[in-house]
Amino acid sequence: MDLIKCFRRECVAIGGNYTDKESVFRGISELALKSPVLKGVSPSVILDGLHERESIGSTGFEKGIAIPHCGIDCEEFTVGLIILPQGIDFNSMDGRPSKLIFFIVGPESQRNEHIHLLSGISRVLLTGNTAEQLLAADNPDRIWEIMTGEVAGQVGEKADATGQMCMFQVYVQLEDRFDEILEVFSELDNCSVTILEASSANRYLHFIPLFAAFWNDDESTFSRIIMAVVDKAMANELLRRIDSLMGGLGEQTPGVMVTVQEIQVCRGKLDF
Repeated sequence: MDLIKCFRRECVAIGGNYTDKESVFRGISELALKSPVLKGVSPSVILDGLHERESIGSTGFEKGIAIPHCGIDCEEFTVGLIILPQGIDFNSMDGRPSKLIFFIVGPESQRNEHIHLLSGISRVLLTGNTAEQLLAADNPDRIWEIMTGEVAGQVGEKADATGQMCMFQVYVQLEDRFDEILEVFSELDNCSVTILEASSANRYLHFIPLFAAFWNDDESTFSRIIMAVVDKAMANELLRRIDSLMGGLGEQTPGVMVTVQEIQVCRGKLDF
């Protein structure tokens, strides 16, 4: 899903008379309608969709970022941005006021594409000093320039699709890194992912008398396997991203292991 194609310059606002999360939601429901792909949609439909998503859990994340989003009956996605330099309480994960409020309004039937956009926005904002540049921007044209430059740079990292697929298997024992690693795969368009719940070998070694002293019966170790089928052209870039997240994969940082295998035949696709 092309983030820049969905990002609407007319749906960008800097500042405004927002006092709380509810006033921001109402602002989004009006601002989003400037997008031509939402012509004829009632602002109350968008507002209800934002409320429904927020009832599941806050879309206020960390580092001053919030990404409220919803799925409605429409044909295409609209991505917009409200910048509030003073910040606003969004019940964020880290308790900090949210200053960069990206929003997504899109077809409720296109879940995979919605996930790609969420992951793409997250990646853009957590790359380099993009968030700081956006906060310093004083007009929508400058915001557009920053966004197109950042996304174009990331697209440039991707090799042309080959049609040949490979299988990534990422073995994760570090629970606090699992979400970050999974997000690397969630932003890829041509990618099928599934998660296996696994057990570390210590669960079974404990019952062998020779090794019984090393673990106790109550000890529980996180263990998951991310299995992903991706275009072979993306293999090196995915390895680089995971390696960067881990600060270098190797014997000095146990807890994550990656294997990659070529696939001779691949038919079908999995939903997220």
